[in-house]
Amino acid sequence: MLLSGCVSKQHRLWEQQQTFFEEDTKLFHAYLSADENQVRPILEQKIQLLEKDTSLSRDGWAQRISWEYSHLYVLEKRTGNQDSAEANLVKARYWFLRACELSDMPAQQKMDEFKRADANFIFAMVDKMDKALTDGKGPKYLQNLNGAKP
Repeated sequence: MLLSGCVSKQHRLWEQQQTFFEEDTKLFHAYLSADENQVRPILEQKIQLLEKDTSLSRDGWAQRISWEYSHLYVLEKRTGNQDSAEANLVKARYWFLRACELSDMPAQQKMDEFKRADANFIFAMVDKMDKALTDGKGPKYLQNLNGAKP
């Protein structure tokens, strides 16, 4: 009976993960194809999806939230919303710190990783990853902006 309970619990976790990743993938594709007016709500939906998720590891969960706030930071920076950009940068760095704290890496490595994750690093990583997933074009909203840079 105990074995059956473990299998059932593992199966439910697997189903939760599948549901999460399907929804997350849909939202990510929507992010890549959205214009500048649509992209913010999509990123906010991704954060809400993550905040409700219980299937990811705690450090993976915190890292994913950090990543979405990083995307919001870059969006706001590119569109000239400086106050919102700064707020999202603080949130991105906070969640990155939480991910480091929750990981099993050595204490000094955690601090080194956190120190490295400044505004320039975050902007460059988001830009690099988005371009890598779109054959160098970046998300659609970026194509509509005129040369916005950090």
